Amino acid sequence: MMNMQERRAATMAVYKGIDISRWNGAVDMNKVKAAGISFVLIQSSYGNVAAFSNQKDPRFEVNVKNARAAGLSFGAYHYCYATNSAAAAREAEGFVALLNKVRPIPYFVALDIEEAAQAALPAAQKSAIVEAFINVVEKAGFFCALYSYEGFLSSIPYKTRSKYSVWCANTSETPIITHDVHQYSFKGRVNGCNGDVDMNKTSVDFTARIKNAGLNGYSKPVRILDTDGYKRGDKGVGVYAYKQLIKAACTKKGISVTLADDGGFGGGTENAVNSLLATLGYKQNGIAGEKLAKQLAKIISG
Repeated sequence: MMNMQERRAATMAVYKGIDISRWNGAVDMNKVKAAGISFVLIQSSYGNVAAFSNQKDPRFEVNVKNARAAGLSFGAYHYCYATNSAAAAREAEGFVALLNKVRPIPYFVALDIEEAAQAALPAAQKSAIVEAFINVVEKAGFFCALYSYEGFLSSIPYKTRSKYSVWCANTSETPIITHDVHQYSFKGRVNGCNGDVDMNKTSVDFTARIKNAGLNGYSKPVRILDTDGYKRGDKGVGVYAYKQLIKAACTKKGISVTLADDGGFGGGTENAVNSLLATLGYKQNGIAGEKLAKQLAKIISG
């Protein structure tokens, strides 16, 4: 009999994806989607692409265009050669320049680090390379994952590795290390692809995560706290009581307001409500409802 954790795992959605590059040739994205593939990770470049434009994957833009047209979630990855943090940052800058040309990007972008010269480096230097590269990409507003084979990933200190979503290659068994995406085959067959293709699976809905966070060129969704409540033009004892709550919360937050000591909801009250909503990260719709009242009570008692 399955325990609760096993039941959860059994019912968890599994998204299947492929990763491709110039070596896969022309890929029919419509057929790929029809075959049940949810996401495609597309190579953009390798090395210092900012200095050497021929290090961009020649099929990057067309693969992105076709994946978007087919309605596939797509991400991008960069194959890294850097052996120090300065070189890693330069590679990342070239990667970001390519990403900016095709945003919005509905799936994660990734650092691919697996060269033998990098594997031979001390653990601290590997961490420095990873952090330097991903910091540049994240500062540019992208969700960046870390890819390699399991042996390499396990040699990167956990303190560094645990900061990122890990895309782990292991074609013989389920990876032992913590990971979000498992590259489980280099010899998959998918309609629309010529020959072998790398296969991946995950239970994480990266597209939703990225869009909700406003990353990869997407605008962060506007959150609305209340759709019903007191608003400009309302009057009464309830408005008066709510204004006392607003005054106390504004004082606590250091927001300067001047509100008439009466039961009218005028422009000053609306401005105060909107200032508080903005502070809390919600759309400024001027509505003082039940949910806002609860938030203000927490501010006052905090």
